[in-house]
Amino acid sequence: DKTFSWVMSEIIPAGNEKTTIVCVGNYLHNDAFQMRLFELGEDRPHWAHKKFPLLDENNQPTWTARFPDQAAIEKLHQRTADETAWQREYLLRPVVTSQQVIHPDWLQFYDAFPPLTQSHLWFAATGVDLAITQKDSSDYTAMVSAYVFEKDSESTVYILPQIVNKKLTFPETIELIKQIDASLAPGKTTYTYVEKVGYQEAVIQQLAEDGVEVIGVTVSGDKRARLSYTTPSIKNGQVLFPKHGAEDLIDQLTDSGTLSHDDLADAFSLLINQVMVEINKPQPNIRWM
Repeated sequence: DKTFSWVMSEIIPAGNEKTTIVCVGNYLHNDAFQMRLFELGEDRPHWAHKKFPLLDENNQPTWTARFPDQAAIEKLHQRTADETAWQREYLLRPVVTSQQVIHPDWLQFYDAFPPLTQSHLWFAATGVDLAITQKDSSDYTAMVSAYVFEKDSESTVYILPQIVNKKLTFPETIELIKQIDASLAPGKTTYTYVEKVGYQEAVIQQLAEDGVEVIGVTVSGDKRARLSYTTPSIKNGQVLFPKHGAEDLIDQLTDSGTLSHDDLADAFSLLINQVMVEINKPQPNIRWM
């Protein structure tokens, strides 16, 4: 974020119409500075983007003056002890590490969710991960919402792009949750899930008094374990993501430990795990006499 802001606010304005700016670097992470430039350049025809990996698509050396054959490549590969460094620095591939719970290629996306006027909308829900303080070092309050549609006994969860990730006071938190609850799906059931621990129980109590269908959740396991419970629903396409608007959430879900905050990932795991509890509840067996 700091590098991107610095280039956009200081470097680019320093030039004029005749200035050519060249940025050189590797894809160290899916949200690295070079990746952001690449994504911006897709919509700007005057931006040129060039990639020069050591090996081409046929696994042949691209720098033949220095590495004329596979033997030279293999010698360099052996000298590079870390495979992750080899993939990132020489082949320009952001690598999924052992710390990564959710792989980017598991994610499936939607263009638009079904109309809310259809009877297939079952319920809406929001997972809330609350921050304790507003100090700079503290976490952010995160809120991730979803629609759950059911058709032919199949349930699909559509993550919504209206994602919250900011520092809020107690009154601001209560008010924003109430606004989200009222706006998601009027006339349909809407749940708000909040972890039931410490300070957060005061939020649960206040929301309940204000008429919000709030559910206090007692979580078990560490953050990594709770996030891993969501992976089957992600891989099989039961959980779908918007193509735009959920970038920060996706960055945290697919991060391998480089981001300083993971509040959205925590709110997401709370949301999805509780939605799956609701989906898998035994339905009442109604017999008509």
